[in-house]
Amino acid sequence: MTVVDGSLHYCTRSTPGARRGLSSPRSRPLASRPSTTARSSSGRRWMKGLVGRRPKRTIGELTASTIEAVQRSNELAVLSREHHIALELALRLQRTTDADAKSITRATLDFWRTEGREHFRLEEELLLPAFTRHVGAGDADVVRVLIEHVDIRRRIADLETGRIDVAALNALGETLRDHVRHEERTLFGRIEETLKPEELAALGTTLHAAGAKQQPPRA
Repeated sequence: MTVVDGSLHYCTRSTPGARRGLSSPRSRPLASRPSTTARSSSGRRWMKGLVGRRPKRTIGELTASTIEAVQRSNELAVLSREHHIALELALRLQRTTDADAKSITRATLDFWRTEGREHFRLEEELLLPAFTRHVGAGDADVVRVLIEHVDIRRRIADLETGRIDVAALNALGETLRDHVRHEERTLFGRIEETLKPEELAALGTTLHAAGAKQQPPRA
């Protein structure tokens, strides 16, 4: 997936499971997903805090905010779509100033309550256990993801105290950006290569069922 003109695109690839009829991935840009204007009322609240103040990006900024184009399996595409939302928020956090710190804090907390917390749960309860059956719980990428989840949760908890801290918001944006990039560039590719086709297919079925509950649906 990659950010182009402010929009992150991804493409799915056929996995061994797909070739055996276990799934039918297809390539399409995120722009083909339902509009975020159809989001639920709680989702609209945090999105409202992110839109309307987006400054024009330079070529250098677009490059800096780009996730390298990757071929993503259909089974993990739900999580990748949610990563797009997280990256948009991360960019806003990195650019937060005193003028918009309060609204960005509110938007971040709304995002966490409606999207982020559930995303972490799916990764910790489904994705990582499936992967560690093959690589062990001490795998460096697994450990890194879990440590970063703890760190991000701590930073969110700090925001929930009501204290407005621009430096903390900027730091959270950088942490969130780097976390998503690591999962997309490294972890997800390893999972797709390591899991057996039937394991990946079963994981994808569960993730798609969870994604279908989102508004708009991620599945």
